[in-house]
Amino acid sequence: MKKSYIAVSFVRNLAGEEKKTVCEFRVIKEGKTVYKDGVYAKVEGTRVTVKDVLGVSKVFDNCMIVEVDVGSERLVLSPTKGFQGSS
Repeated sequence: MKKSYIAVSFVRNLAGEEKKTVCEFRVIKEGKTVYKDGVYAKVEGTRVTVKDVLGVSKVFDNCMIVEVDVGSERLVLSPTKGFQGSS
């Protein structure tokens, strides 16, 4: 199953106008930041692809998304079972 994620938050400025902002995530794997400023994530099986606002992407094989925390701007990956090696 293919899944795509992009996080958008809405904030109000001092005039009370609602504005849409894009959240930029730190991608964390095994406790370490492995990618910064991610705005897009796509899951295809055990492959997770993340991209920044410029479209620069990084692929993490044998991983799954286990947490998306918009408030802390964190997207946490975990190796899938039987994972041998690193991305």
